[in-house]
Amino acid sequence: LLQEIIFMMEDSSSLDPLCIILVKSGAHGGKLLFRYPFNAHPSHPTSPNNIIRDNPYALTISEDLLNQRVNTEPTNIKDGQLDGLSDETLANLFSVSKIMCGAKFELKLNDVRFVGHPVSLEPDASCESLVRKTTITMFHIVFALRAVGNYSIVSCYHELSQRLGLILKHEEQRVGYLTQQRRSLTAAQDVVSNNHGLQSVQRILVQCCLQVSVLIILVPATPSS
Repeated sequence: LLQEIIFMMEDSSSLDPLCIILVKSGAHGGKLLFRYPFNAHPSHPTSPNNIIRDNPYALTISEDLLNQRVNTEPTNIKDGQLDGLSDETLANLFSVSKIMCGAKFELKLNDVRFVGHPVSLEPDASCESLVRKTTITMFHIVFALRAVGNYSIVSCYHELSQRLGLILKHEEQRVGYLTQQRRSLTAAQDVVSNNHGLQSVQRILVQCCLQVSVLIILVPATPSS
């Protein structure tokens, strides 16, 4: 344990998540509701190894291209953030089926490890009449981490995703909290698509994410069951 603590202190950058992702699934399929940091400039595919050529007719010598591929490892990290994956791709990856809900979710893609705990909102037959009706069938809070980090960090973020999921499920069943927040987040995405500027988006996100931020602060202090 002491060796793990020393390792994490020496490599503190591995403690911070690259991205926090919230995905939901419902009648209209999977959808990414929120990602932080916000992807203001999505990357676009370019030529091999992301080499941009001014001359579209320029040729690449095969030996040089081979050397570049050998010396370059695929990465989805840029400037300390998740990069190269669109919102649609993330929604498809993390909108899992009911059979995968209620258990640890882990996926390694290149140099990024995704960890979460998907939660199903579909009622069981025994208590269907007691559960609040909602169009959301599942939701998933996912943390993107550096794949090279200590694996104990993965366990910590999985537990955090699980605890947040339990709280959001309880509040959704009690007052429809997640459904209300989904509307606000969808409105924020519409503002972005209409090019109304980030200030309008920030005002909406403050209204719908302030309570989630409070939950994130309180969850680590909650005693384990």
